[in-house]
Amino acid sequence: MSNLWKHFCESAGRYARYVPVETFNYGLNISLKHRYVYVETPKVACSTIKLTLQRLELQDEDFHHEQSADMHKRQYSPLIGPTQVGDLAKFLSRGDLLKFCFVRNPYTRFLSCYLDKIVGNATQKIQILRQLGYDPSSLQTEISFEQFFAAVEAQPISVMDPHWRIQYYQTFQDAITYDFVGRFETFEADFHHIGRLVSPDFQKYYKVEDRHRTSTNVNLTRYYDADLQRRVYERYRKDFDAFGYPFALPCGE
Repeated sequence: MSNLWKHFCESAGRYARYVPVETFNYGLNISLKHRYVYVETPKVACSTIKLTLQRLELQDEDFHHEQSADMHKRQYSPLIGPTQVGDLAKFLSRGDLLKFCFVRNPYTRFLSCYLDKIVGNATQKIQILRQLGYDPSSLQTEISFEQFFAAVEAQPISVMDPHWRIQYYQTFQDAITYDFVGRFETFEADFHHIGRLVSPDFQKYYKVEDRHRTSTNVNLTRYYDADLQRRVYERYRKDFDAFGYPFALPCGE
């Protein structure tokens, strides 16, 4: 371990108390030019947010990635990470720094994750297959919504995949004081509010990126019976309480 990385881990430890330091390092997207920190939440429009912010940073409204996965790789992003800002605590305490994140109703976020990563046979499914005792190399194995939740329900916060980790911990709410917490349910208005704070040219760089979008505009009772609703509510209680989402299932988005 290099001395620089060791020092960063020590500095970041005060923020990443419940998740790996690597998650903290990956999740913060920083612009020195526009003076903001965006802390991403997977399955909460993060592809649209990151592509728009990358375009803005480059001042290139046509910028895009041929492979959608590339926008999530640090080496292909013009936005920097927390290892590159010097004294981390001093940087994050700057008064001129806009800190924002986005959150989503836990019911629809978890369902979206299931449809995208589990039904869609993404690599994140390997962890669940292994945990349920299936052959992890057989991505075609069908996993029910209840089986998926049962696996996640048993996972400690630190080993949860970021796509289904409790948002309160994924966005370090206990350690970062945010200027704005946007909502997926009011995304257009909230993201454009951020845009007006960041740059007068924001609108021309705005780009919807929906290659990982799933439709949860369905009757959620097709997936949630009363017992599963209660279990999801209890497992994600921190999000329901911190962000003011009700116990009742939403009608759709």
